[in-house]
Amino acid sequence: SSGINAEYGGQRRHLGCWRDKPRRAIGGGIRFRGSIAKCEQYARRHRYRVFAIQYGGECFTASNAHQTYRKYGRAGNCKNGKGGGWAQNVYTVGSTGGRGAPKGRRMGRWSSIPGRLTRISRGRAGTWGVNKHGHIFRLINNGRSWRRISGNLVHISVGSEVWGVNRHQHIYKYLGGNRWKHMPGRLINLDVSDRGHVWGIAANQRIYRWTGRNWQHIGGAAKQVTVGPSGVWVVNRGDNIYYRRGTYGDPNTAGSGWIHIPGKLKWISSGRGVVAGVNSGNNIYYRRGLTPGRPTGTGWVHIPGKLMMIEIYEDQLVGTNPGHVIFKNPIMGVPAPRPIRPSARRGPLTLQVICDDISTIYIDGKHRPTRGTGRWNQMAQLRIPGSTRAIGIKCRNTGGPYGLMAQVKDRTGKVIFVTDNSWKCSNRPQGGWARGGFRGRWRPAHITRNQKPFLRNIGAWRSMSRNRKVIWTNTSRDRTVYCRKDLGPSAGSRVTGPTNVRITARWQSIPGRLTRISRGRAGVWGVNKHGHIYKLNSNGRSWRRISGNLVHISVGSQVWGVNRGQ
Repeated sequence: SSGINAEYGGQRRHLGCWRDKPRRAIGGGIRFRGSIAKCEQYARRHRYRVFAIQYGGECFTASNAHQTYRKYGRAGNCKNGKGGGWAQNVYTVGSTGGRGAPKGRRMGRWSSIPGRLTRISRGRAGTWGVNKHGHIFRLINNGRSWRRISGNLVHISVGSEVWGVNRHQHIYKYLGGNRWKHMPGRLINLDVSDRGHVWGIAANQRIYRWTGRNWQHIGGAAKQVTVGPSGVWVVNRGDNIYYRRGTYGDPNTAGSGWIHIPGKLKWISSGRGVVAGVNSGNNIYYRRGLTPGRPTGTGWVHIPGKLMMIEIYEDQLVGTNPGHVIFKNPIMGVPAPRPIRPSARRGPLTLQVICDDISTIYIDGKHRPTRGTGRWNQMAQLRIPGSTRAIGIKCRNTGGPYGLMAQVKDRTGKVIFVTDNSWKCSNRPQGGWARGGFRGRWRPAHITRNQKPFLRNIGAWRSMSRNRKVIWTNTSRDRTVYCRKDLGPSAGSRVTGPTNVRITARWQSIPGRLTRISRGRAGVWGVNKHGHIYKLNSNGRSWRRISGNLVHISVGSQVWGVNRGQ
């Protein structure tokens, strides 16, 4: 694997108090009981990035702890920095100049994902890609294998939804269950954000924005577009870079003009507080200094390595190189969004619901009777707390057309949530389905066009956002559905991101020659051109021969391989 280094932070940093459960948020179990410093030392020795202290001194840490510690949400019962009952104080592993400690910053490294792709994209709906034959694949949860999806595309983008373009420039949106919906228009490139905003580029370089019903033409010309938390960015045929004014934070807006950014890139991706891209020489860069007050940043920083295209999502980069090999890399300089203190939360919210035919509304698991829930052409409206974590709606169809629409407004009247496929629906209720933190594996809501009056701005729903969708399960046979929306730790809390992100890199060689190398919890292993198997010793500079003969090897919690006889 090649190495790309991501700044993590020089000193140990507290990441907050987080809940835990018997199925641990941080794998590996209790390492030992001891002090914060000893737990940090253990994590540093094993090259882990995050560790946690629970119940006064229980040490938890793992190679993927930085990705899993937020699994059960925040807790409020930690004491003295050493956690509590089923609660843990989580810390980053700081770098020190002490003996045996790594010098400088903690760095991330590239690792390869098996397979060959020409395009890869990652978002809330998962990691998807297409290969040179147009075959579509979705990465399975183990992060090492792919599942084939029906269809044929040359370009794909993943956010809250999955959209793609085929070789005839036809546009498709994934509905689930190996089904695609043909969308109007023709494009050669598009991008989808986690808020469901879609921008695209036509063959004549015209730029378009999807309004939910049609394509809005945006002035300018480009060959590639990205939309995400750092706003809308494009590159044109001359590899010139532009930012769309007023789009930082991914609001539902067309923006107001383009700002030219110095530099040249052929591909660009908008992440949270950072924008990454590659130039015509496949060199990798990121934009530093992005903030809400300075959305265009302060300058480009070169990252050693070669990629043909790149995407940044949450705390990870993914991309493909000119040989179509797939790579990923954690970016430890991009923290997760944090809710502001409860005292800074906004006031109550307004929930509006229309169901064909009869609805029952639950807020954080509690039934909230209200008017307008008994007829298909009436809107139910109620005030809900700004601290709401989950909305649950039971909708029963008594015959004929079916569908459910809802939206949530803040105290200023701004719509902050609508029904879309970020909602989860099922035909069977499970215990706690309407409460926050529900872990059931419900499928994303299916967008239906069965209830045609709901698709027009008439009647009781004329004031609803045009971005709202009519949702249901994926079959018309279901007469009663249960749909839920997770609003996060606090629906009324504002979200803050990083004020600055720095990524630095430096290549280092490891003695030896290998055709395949893999790194995981079980160590660093590789095979050479003769099929000989080696494991890297703890000194990081020499190899130990292992019996056997393989042409491919993969390392995680176990070591697996394939020989030349397959």
